[in-house]
Amino acid sequence: SKPSYRVVLENKHGDEFMTRRNLDRSIYVLAGGGFPIRVKGAGMVGCIPISGLPERDDHGVAVDALCDELGLDKEAFALPKA
Repeated sequence: SKPSYRVVLENKHGDEFMTRRNLDRSIYVLAGGGFPIRVKGAGMVGCIPISGLPERDDHGVAVDALCDELGLDKEAFALPKA
């Protein structure tokens, strides 16, 4: 599992991603804003869904929240300037 913003960047047009998974475009959309939560030794235990801002910003909100919670430096985990 990986952040949905990364999946968006890896699949610029989304067509192949949707087709390979047989996803109905009238129901599903490939969009950034979902961020997996993994715990060492346990695997994926949840996710942070963010929506309402541009995808890159949604991703940034999740990263900022995780850094706040874990006491990590936000700049060290921020995406490079666009």
